[in-house]
Amino acid sequence: MKRIKQSLLKAASFIGCLSLLLSACTSGEQGMPEPGELQPLEITADIEPQTRAAGTEPDVTATNYDKRAFVTNDRIRVTNSKNAATTADYYYDGTRWLPVIASGSGITTTGGETFTAFYPVSFATIQAIQTSYDAFWKSNKLVASATAIGNQASFRFIPAAAKITVVVEYIADRTGQSVKVKGAAVLTMGGTASEEITLLGLKTTGTKHTYVGIINPGNSKYFTITVVTNNGTQAYSGTKDLLAGHNYIYNFSSTNNLILNSVSVEGFNDQKEVSGGEAT
Repeated sequence: MKRIKQSLLKAASFIGCLSLLLSACTSGEQGMPEPGELQPLEITADIEPQTRAAGTEPDVTATNYDKRAFVTNDRIRVTNSKNAATTADYYYDGTRWLPVIASGSGITTTGGETFTAFYPVSFATIQAIQTSYDAFWKSNKLVASATAIGNQASFRFIPAAAKITVVVEYIADRTGQSVKVKGAAVLTMGGTASEEITLLGLKTTGTKHTYVGIINPGNSKYFTITVVTNNGTQAYSGTKDLLAGHNYIYNFSSTNNLILNSVSVEGFNDQKEVSGGEAT
């Protein structure tokens, strides 16, 4: 009986020592953050999916020219909406978003703060010449806003400008040379001067041509669309309210004149094509 008691005492002593060791090992670990405690901002970001009417564009998804998804090494700029000085760039490593070292250690938050973000960080203005995928991409500013829950902010990006798509059907094969949109403040927000955009050609041969461009939104925006092919120059002028995040599709047919058949609109959140009404 004495030996059993001694064994029990030794076991109890061992358990007590083990408990003390575990306590010592974990005493230096960081516990759960307290409410209101300053923490590094952690973010997620994606792009609101855009629906497209069937047949309005060729299959050019491989270029990601109109930015349908973020890819590895993409950068966004995040700013505290109440303190513009609190700004940092974040990049996507393929799995998560991390602060760019060159822009500092990132942003900290106590939670409940609202942040804004935009992409690409190199955006300066809508480009006048959008004839390359790169120029179109540089023109297409995406914006988002999110309120941090704890230290987590989830951004969902939408376009800051509008998109115009020009589709022309010919009775015989033609080679497209350019499509331009000219009007007041088509490039510059709040401007009044006449400006011009040269659109990106997605399909410029055959009987059906498609061009796209980023255009500054605005009410009662008057502009002229000029189409140049190897068969000559044709033009159309009209007025349209242009809303940010919408794609305005101008469908023309052409023989000797440029005839507007319809204008349709694709909203960024719409599930189907929305009629733009009469061809005006």
